[in-house]
Amino acid sequence: MEVGVWLSAPAARYAVEHPGEVERFAEWLQSERLTIASFNGFPAGDFHAQRVKHGVYRPDWTQPERLAYSLDLAWLAARLGDPIRAVSISTVPLGWGRPRPPASWWTACAVNLRRAARELARIEAETGRWIHLDLEPEPGCALTTSHDLVALLGELMVDQHGVPLETHEQTLVKRHVRVCHDICHAAVMFEDQAEALGRITAAGWSLGKIQVSAALAASPRSHQQRHVVVEALSRFAEPRYLHQTVVRARDGSNHEWFFDDLPDALNASAIPDQADWRVHFHVPLDSDGFGPLGTTFDQIAPCLNAIAAEPLATAPSHADAIDPRPIVEVETYTWSVLPEPPDPERLAERIAREIICLNQPRPTPMRW
Repeated sequence: MEVGVWLSAPAARYAVEHPGEVERFAEWLQSERLTIASFNGFPAGDFHAQRVKHGVYRPDWTQPERLAYSLDLAWLAARLGDPIRAVSISTVPLGWGRPRPPASWWTACAVNLRRAARELARIEAETGRWIHLDLEPEPGCALTTSHDLVALLGELMVDQHGVPLETHEQTLVKRHVRVCHDICHAAVMFEDQAEALGRITAAGWSLGKIQVSAALAASPRSHQQRHVVVEALSRFAEPRYLHQTVVRARDGSNHEWFFDDLPDALNASAIPDQADWRVHFHVPLDSDGFGPLGTTFDQIAPCLNAIAAEPLATAPSHADAIDPRPIVEVETYTWSVLPEPPDPERLAERIAREIICLNQPRPTPMRW
C-alpha cells in the first residue's frame, strides 16, 4: 500500500544526519508492505501543537530554512521511495498572502524554487529517483487559486534579473516543481475543479499530487436558517488550525467575503441571509454532513474524472519509465479537532472507510 508521510523539519534533519535510522525505517516499511509515495512538506513545525494557525506557513519560500527542509525530505524520499514511482513532496504555496507581498518577495521565492529544482535534478542524476516539489494553493496564501499559479510560472521561467531561462533550465524547473491540487481548497474558493485543472496544465504546469478532501458547506435561505448555520459552524471554530471561510451572496451579484478564520465569519454582520458558505475544514469523506451543514464531497468526482482524462494525465510526457501520473492521496488531518472526534483506537477503521467510500455510490444529503 502506498502511504504519505509527514516529518517536521527537526525530524527530517535528524533522519538525514542518522542514515542508520533511515535504513531501520526502510526495513520496517518493507516488513509492513508499505511504500512511500508522498511526503507532506507543508508544515515544517509541530503540526499538532495546541495552536498552529498562521504559523503553518512559516518559514515561507523566501527563507533558507524552507529550502533546507524541502531538500532534507527529498534526500529521504530518494532513499525510501519506490524506484518506479516518482515521489511527491507537497509544500507551502510560497507563504501567507494577505496583505499581498511586494514584487521582491515573489522574486526571492522564485530564486529558492529554482535552487530546489536544480538540487532535485542532482538527486535524480545521482540516485535515479525522481522527486518533485508540489506547490499547494490554499485560501488566503500567496497562491490561492489556479490563476495565481499561472502568474507564478512566468516568474519561475526568468532569472532574478528578468532574463528568460535557457530551454533546458525551463524543462528542469517544470520537471521538478509541480502542483499539488487540494480539492477542498479549490472548493472553498468556488473554483470549478475541471476548469482549474485545465487552466493549470494549459499554462505549462504539471500535476504532481491530488489531495482528495472535502470542506464544510452550507446554503441558508432565510434569516432563521442562517442563525442555525452559524450555530452549527460555531462547533467547528477550534483553536488549533486556521479555517479560512468564503461566503458568496446568492443574489446574482456573486459578491464574496473572505475571512482568515471561521470565528471572523461567524461574527460578521454584513453577510446576507441567503448566501453560500465554504469553510476550510477538512471533514471525513464518508460524512453525509453535520446537521444543517453539508460538505463539498460532490467536488471530488469532477476532479478525479478530469485527471483521468487526456491530456491532464500525461502532460507533459517523459521518455523515462517512471510513472508520470499525479499521486492521489486522501488528506483528512482534522480528526482530533472534530466536534465529536473518533476514538483513537478506531481511527484506522475510519480512514479505511474514507478510502472505501470513494468507490461506492452515496445518497444525496438533505439540503434546505
